[in-house]
Amino acid sequence: MQVIEANKAKTNLSQSKVEKLYANIQRVIMDGNRLGKHSHFSCLFDTRPCNMGTGNSACWIPLDVFMENVMDGRNLHAISVIEALTEGIRTLKVINQASWQETFLALWISALRLVQRGRESLEGQALSHNPRFSMLLAIIPLSIAPLMHGKKSEIDGTQKELALSRRHGLISSLQVLGQFSWLLTAPPALVVAANDAANKAMDTISKMNGGTTNQNLKVVGSMLHLIVEACIARNLIDISVYFRPGYVVSSPKLETEALPNKESPWSSFLEGIPLGNLQNALIATPASSVEHLERLYGLAIDGLEEERLAASSIICGASLTCGWNVQEHAARLVVRLLSPISSPDSLNWTNYVQHMPMLHAILSSISSIDTVHILSLYGLIPELAASLMPICEAFGSMPPPSNHKSCTEKSSAYSVFSYAFLLLFRLWKFYRPPLEHCANARQDLTLEYLLLLQNRQVTLQNSNAQPVCINSFPKLQAWYVQNQMCMSSSTSGLHDRPVQQVVDMILTMIFSKATKSDCNSGTSSGDQHVDVLPLPAWDILEALPFVLEAILEACAHGQLCSRDLTLGLKEIVDLLPASLAIIITYFSAEITRGIWKPVVLNGTEWPSPAANLFLVDQEIKELLASAGVHIPRCYPRGLEPKLPLPMAILVSLTITFNFGGKNLDYIHGLFGQAIENCIGSSPWPSMPIIGALWTLKARRWHDFILLTLSRFPLVHDRDAVSQLICSCFSSFLDPASSRGFHFDANSGAVGLFGNGLIDNGALKHVAPGSLYVHSCRMFLDMHHAGDVIFRLVIDQAHEIAREWASNINLRSAGRTSLAVAVSKMRQVALLAACMLCLAGGLKLVQVLYEELFPTLLLLVGEGKSGTATTSPAGHVGNFLGGYAIAYLLVVSGSFIWGVGETSLLFTLVYSSKRAWVFGKHMEFLARLMEGETLPGCDPGTWKAYVLSFFRLLISLAATWIRDVKVETLRKLASGLRRWNEHELALALLERGGPAAMSAVVESLS
Repeated sequence: MQVIEANKAKTNLSQSKVEKLYANIQRVIMDGNRLGKHSHFSCLFDTRPCNMGTGNSACWIPLDVFMENVMDGRNLHAISVIEALTEGIRTLKVINQASWQETFLALWISALRLVQRGRESLEGQALSHNPRFSMLLAIIPLSIAPLMHGKKSEIDGTQKELALSRRHGLISSLQVLGQFSWLLTAPPALVVAANDAANKAMDTISKMNGGTTNQNLKVVGSMLHLIVEACIARNLIDISVYFRPGYVVSSPKLETEALPNKESPWSSFLEGIPLGNLQNALIATPASSVEHLERLYGLAIDGLEEERLAASSIICGASLTCGWNVQEHAARLVVRLLSPISSPDSLNWTNYVQHMPMLHAILSSISSIDTVHILSLYGLIPELAASLMPICEAFGSMPPPSNHKSCTEKSSAYSVFSYAFLLLFRLWKFYRPPLEHCANARQDLTLEYLLLLQNRQVTLQNSNAQPVCINSFPKLQAWYVQNQMCMSSSTSGLHDRPVQQVVDMILTMIFSKATKSDCNSGTSSGDQHVDVLPLPAWDILEALPFVLEAILEACAHGQLCSRDLTLGLKEIVDLLPASLAIIITYFSAEITRGIWKPVVLNGTEWPSPAANLFLVDQEIKELLASAGVHIPRCYPRGLEPKLPLPMAILVSLTITFNFGGKNLDYIHGLFGQAIENCIGSSPWPSMPIIGALWTLKARRWHDFILLTLSRFPLVHDRDAVSQLICSCFSSFLDPASSRGFHFDANSGAVGLFGNGLIDNGALKHVAPGSLYVHSCRMFLDMHHAGDVIFRLVIDQAHEIAREWASNINLRSAGRTSLAVAVSKMRQVALLAACMLCLAGGLKLVQVLYEELFPTLLLLVGEGKSGTATTSPAGHVGNFLGGYAIAYLLVVSGSFIWGVGETSLLFTLVYSSKRAWVFGKHMEFLARLMEGETLPGCDPGTWKAYVLSFFRLLISLAATWIRDVKVETLRKLASGLRRWNEHELALALLERGGPAAMSAVVESLS
């Protein structure tokens, strides 16, 4: 406004134009970035695409995709998913032109579907139900909380009104949610908690009505009662919801159902009963308030040794895994407890030794797949990595005691180091192969990147804080450099004199036992005692690559039999579990190098998969076919089962472990991901062989192993990837599209993800959406996946247009029928945007803007530049195609970059390249609109794209426009005015920020 006033006298602006401009600014402040109706394209923007009447509306599919993706425990998150979900909710509300009630209702329904899909899990599955419950009862309420208070940019006068509107929308959504009874049945693990929540409401109602609770009545709880309690705990709503009609339904209680009231152990804790007497009960019972956790934390820091040990174990118990009302506090306290010494400069054995029992208790508790995943949900991975580094440095420098026994269950320097080192090792892609094998477009976490995020977060909280650098930990840094060298090249030539003695000691231990055994008879005359090496852990890890090189060469030349090699490796792991990381890294690198000859798995030298190899191969083929992917057999019949030598060693080592207990963390967190990567980076058809060996070892895991291995044919096979993408689209869309483009109960999220994996107790099929979500990061050619998705959107536009043109009844409805077609096109583009972002993240969206779209636009297609399409279907197809491409680009960018004000950490991780990528795209459009370059596509497609793109941009992501150069905005506005799009041109300039105000004044003068 100041710029306008300053330029008013210099221009010929009429008072009416100035008033109109002021009105526009005020409308944007009060009403958001909605544009007025447009005569030709209003059906694209005025139709509300969402209808939650059936609970299956496809316009909310990004929520289902987001939640299913978050449940993939193999992928850790750099920042909290809470902020990403909050930004996604805001974005989808604008995209779908939805009310807050509809938005919150869609959110609850998606989360309930997630829980229902996981009601029955396969034995051997990495994650339990807890992360799914945490998503519904902790993550979502925490994501809603920032929305209830609005954005900082919203003016104070409307903030209270907006907060009331959102609170009313939340309460209304909970009322409507009660109608979805088929989603509200509590899983067995939550039945007790749901009943307790319902009884709490009944007790409250009775007390507030001046009566007493009738002990002869019982209340059956549901997921709705748990959701309401979660919202009350976060101060999103109050207990007035208890009094809504039908919220509490009671029935007579049978005598056999009468149970004595059980006092909470937390009440006893507050009364001063010694912690040791309550430890087991408190570990199994979630804390009911943050104050309870804070009191425990005080004991863990300043209490007696027994109290410190008990308090730290309790915080890592049920409060962390299923204490949904306090879970984020428990997670932060756990990570803080791992840093008992304030400064890395104070690294001292004595300081760390006194905390050894507590650190051992914490690390052994949080090393499970479930717990690491929960810490990841709250964005604590960078902080966790920074906390583990000094622990590794200190305990890795301590030699073991002379009476050390190989057992991680007891506190020792080796056990604490191994827990900390293996956990740190899992936080980034330690098994990543050399760069030439990584053709995908995703950016995996690295240790340097985690430290960068942590230092940025610490700086935001305290500008005087010292950054955490790997240079502060010389032993860790030396190993990290060596590990990178071993991954990129052979260890030959890396020998130095000091480490040679350690190498000889370990080799002597292995070969001395090998000489006592008889490989042919399969017996060993040696005892099972594991020698103790009087060495610090870092010395052993430094020597291991050279040990592994020597025994690999010895095995290849017949000097060491496979059985002795495997037992030798197992003995090293038993001595120092942390050595498992180096073993996996070394053999993974050797596998990806592809220089080792395969060995025959004949059952003598190496375990044989022959008993069920072809059965597993056939079952994987059938499982993929159930998802719409048809492939030939993975392993040709008549071919002798073979594996490359390093892979045979690694797989043989895995089957020496018992598939249960603490070994689950090894199998899933280390072996599983490393071998998955090796299968993907090696052209050898190893997948069915490994599956056969594993199913023979762990027969109860049969279905889980099949499900896991079904992803691997998609790694190299581009045709299989194309089939899967097409299957996702067809299962998402209503097959009976000619009946008016409706979505039925078998389409949308249900069609894409199904209702669960297990059918009558067995794995019968896999939903295409689930298969895509859990395999797309493994595609070696991400660009191919992006291209298939992009072209499918265009094909769907023309298919929808043909259906519209062929249906006389719909065509006679005119504008209404076209709006229905546009609505369906939106949903197709929404799914496409989800799949693009999921497969390639930041980089694939950048490819979409910089390569896929410009290539399509400039290439001459069926409708050449300057030619006209005469058929109605052709016109509508071009119209929908342009709109769909615009929708895809804007929505994909919104999902990755965000559309509003985000935290500095979110910007660093996701939005840092937005200005560059988006700015270049706008410059490209400006050149086309000025005629410097001519589009090769149909003119109708081109015009529909431009108008749709700018209107969507202004309505959804107006903050992006501020990053565009003013000169570029001038060119774009000039081109729009030549098309008589004066309102759109002015709106584009108005969103350009203060720097563009002079251009606004010029356009009006």
